[in-house]
Amino acid sequence: ISQNPSYVYNNPGIYSVSLKVDENHSLGLGEEHLKNYIWVRGDALQIDSVAGAKGYSRTVPVRLTNTSLVDSVQLAINMTLWPGVTLDTFSVVGARTDYFERVKYTINNPTSNRWVISLRSDTAGGSTYLTAGEGILIKLTYSIDVSAASGLISIDTQTVSGRKTTVSSIWGDYFPDSYRAGKLLVGCTYGDANCDGSVANILDLTYYVDRIFRGGPATDVLGGDVNADGAKNILDLTYLVDRIFLGGPPPPPPPS
Repeated sequence: ISQNPSYVYNNPGIYSVSLKVDENHSLGLGEEHLKNYIWVRGDALQIDSVAGAKGYSRTVPVRLTNTSLVDSVQLAINMTLWPGVTLDTFSVVGARTDYFERVKYTINNPTSNRWVISLRSDTAGGSTYLTAGEGILIKLTYSIDVSAASGLISIDTQTVSGRKTTVSSIWGDYFPDSYRAGKLLVGCTYGDANCDGSVANILDLTYYVDRIFRGGPATDVLGGDVNADGAKNILDLTYLVDRIFLGGPPPPPPPS
């Protein structure tokens, strides 16, 4: 038995502690057992980064990793002010919280692009806690109007009217130890390089040739990715040539 013992916990979880003292005491060994005494957190919240096409809706998953039993989450989010793009709806269908009885807006302010969503399991009524694990907490669906400008939008957590993103567990309320904001890349559909509403036609090909070989204007952030591989380069130009002149496959459908 060590004097002033210490122990380093390397893995997240709930731990019980046992302490033995006074090994040589005349009354014998003293013991203390504390059940579920130490909570080592490694919780994480992540808003996915995705691409979305104008004229369509795009779902953005929000993921939670939790190390203890959770009965509710308050998600306060904001998005870069971006005309034509707004949070349309949310869903827990297929998510870890799909059995939560209470999922609703507590603040819905589309004018300033700020929302607070409450997710709660009715544990008092017999429902179960969200067990330790990882996966999708909720899915946010944004509508993207055809008039929206192309560009990168930030989706982040922020205090909204005094309300913060908070996870409530049997051990207390907290903000996850690790957090990553999301990005929504808005653009035209794959293959609409010049963003004129028509996909993979001779005008897109001409636009791409001008860009690559003559230093013309940049292709659309999303529409210029003709083959949807995440890059805009000569492979996209080749894809257009194959589509227009050789009957190759059309560009992939817009991300959803």
